[in-house]
Amino acid sequence: MGAIVDQRLMAPAWFPFDWKSSSTLYWSALLYQFIGLNMLIMQNLVNDTVGPMSLCLLSGHVHLLAMRVARIGYNKRKSQKYHEDELKLCIEDHQKLLKAFTLLESSMSWLQFILFFTSGLNTCLGVVNFLFYSRILYDYIYYGCFLLALGVEVFPCYFYGSVLLEEFKHLPYAIFSSNWVEQSRNYRQNTTIFLEMALKSVTMLAGGIVETNLDSFFAIYKAAYSLFTVILTMKIGYNKRKSQKYHEDELKLCIEDHQKLLKYLKYSYI
Repeated sequence: MGAIVDQRLMAPAWFPFDWKSSSTLYWSALLYQFIGLNMLIMQNLVNDTVGPMSLCLLSGHVHLLAMRVARIGYNKRKSQKYHEDELKLCIEDHQKLLKAFTLLESSMSWLQFILFFTSGLNTCLGVVNFLFYSRILYDYIYYGCFLLALGVEVFPCYFYGSVLLEEFKHLPYAIFSSNWVEQSRNYRQNTTIFLEMALKSVTMLAGGIVETNLDSFFAIYKAAYSLFTVILTMKIGYNKRKSQKYHEDELKLCIEDHQKLLKYLKYSYI
């Protein structure tokens, strides 16, 4: 609104015409920037939702597979051969889901690894600006929305990563829920093999290090808090009213917080 009142553009830009010469050219330039900004927002939105949507869809397929497995063997009108074939189809679908998981992990791994560290750093810097460098209401609103947007950007991926992990963990219970007791020997053997395959832990790792689940999401904010504490205590020694003993204690606290920061970055996601 301020740009319209002051007759200026939303952002500095070059145009092949003098947009200041007439209202028509001004509104054309402003409309061009408005459309471009919205296209950029939509592009970023799509980029941020690809990962969570993929994890959500994969979680749904694993859940449907568990429902299929749990119902095998209870239809008395079907033969044991039919139930054996149904179990084999479930095993094949489980293999397909594992391949899809591997492909998804390879495409998201390094992106999530970078986001894990940059989100913590940006959150810390956002809090510093919010608390110490905001002077007017607009600054508080800007940095508040910025911090909220950081959390909204990374939370869905970690949430659906936890959902996917729980769905894979539920699969062995679904296998035991089937009517395997009354089935043939071949069926029970295939059930044992399927169970051993399903017991394998399936956890998405970012960069081969950080687990993509809610524990890692909270680890981001733990690391941001530790880094924020380190920044707060960097002014040691400048307060002339405090004794040297006080500054020594402050320095020790800084060292402890630094160790906590390293610990959170390495172990909080385990």
